[in-house]
Amino acid sequence: MALVPCRECGNEISTEAPSCPRCGVINPVVAEPAGPIEEKQEKEQWKVALGWAIGGFGLLVVFLIWTAISSGRRSRTSASLRTTNSGYMACATEAELERLIKFSAEGDQAAVERAARSSSCTPLRPGLSVYISESSSSGKVCVRPLGQISCVWTLREAID
Repeated sequence: MALVPCRECGNEISTEAPSCPRCGVINPVVAEPAGPIEEKQEKEQWKVALGWAIGGFGLLVVFLIWTAISSGRRSRTSASLRTTNSGYMACATEAELERLIKFSAEGDQAAVERAARSSSCTPLRPGLSVYISESSSSGKVCVRPLGQISCVWTLREAID
């Protein structure tokens, strides 16, 4: 015989008492709901299943993004691989290339050579394999030599 609190007044009573001696309520012992352990196990199973579903969905999203990126990369690079022609310069920025074009248009070969030496412009090697990364409406393109990360700006006609 164990002592438990009455469901009405909280007085300590026997689990076998038919009524509470203090408040008189009939069946004062609160019956435990049937199967609290089973309900807890069901909740835990539901949480585990939900966790697996969310994890699986997350992996699916990562896989789809990776597939889209890698397939897009393959289609862009395989379509834009080109080779360079001889006699052209490439610069790290579009502004530096503009400056070389300006000097060349003015016929100032000494200024072209000085600008090429003092800036990050270099001659394009003939037959160099490049990918076209960007292009502008003014006939300039930013190309990335095969095996390099950054692109350089040159004229559109420098590329086959």
